[in-house]
Amino acid sequence: MADAGANRRGIAALTAAMAAFAVNDALIKAAGQQLPVGQILFLRGVITLCVFTLALAAMRQLGTLPLAASPRVAARALVEALASACFVTALVHMHMADLVAILLSAPLMMTAMAVVFLREQVGWRRWSAVILGLIGALFVVKPTPGTLDIWALLGVAAALFSAMRDLMTARINLAVPAVTVSFAGALAAIGCGLTVGLNESWQLPEIVPAGLVLVASLFVRALHLDDNVVA
Repeated sequence: MADAGANRRGIAALTAAMAAFAVNDALIKAAGQQLPVGQILFLRGVITLCVFTLALAAMRQLGTLPLAASPRVAARALVEALASACFVTALVHMHMADLVAILLSAPLMMTAMAVVFLREQVGWRRWSAVILGLIGALFVVKPTPGTLDIWALLGVAAALFSAMRDLMTARINLAVPAVTVSFAGALAAIGCGLTVGLNESWQLPEIVPAGLVLVASLFVRALHLDDNVVA
């Protein structure tokens, strides 16, 4: 019965997480109608940095911050920032349902990468699932000259970078706290936002779009913190 109870809690937690991510996506898409992508990335990064700094202080782990500069953590942070930039840009310009369908290919990409880079053994059933899933993603992207959608390609890039990020996470030393890894990701997001913003015209955000970004960021960061605590 204990296992059944744990399974139910896991299912409930996963359902809540997916709902929260959906809310986050909707809020970011709404904010993107009034704020440029770079500014959204920057604001999310700043909010995230504050959240994880407070979390590290509460857990008395501020001393682990230098680990955020370690090569593997820094590389993961850069890839995460690229994933976020591609995702937010695509989200602002695409139907959310289409983008989510493309992003569902990320675990499939990760399986293929694990075989190539980690030498993991994958049976024919998993390979069949990977191939079928990627074919399904192609139906969304429609990679033909007449219908090729640059925003859909950014969605594919977001899925690819997300898969790379998750694979790189598994290679980080377990001595590095998960919140410290997330802190590094927030710093990279700020840098990415500033870089993208070089070609944008930023403005002082109004209360509504700024509030949308704030709530969206807190939604996802709360999930990350909960996952770190459970782990």
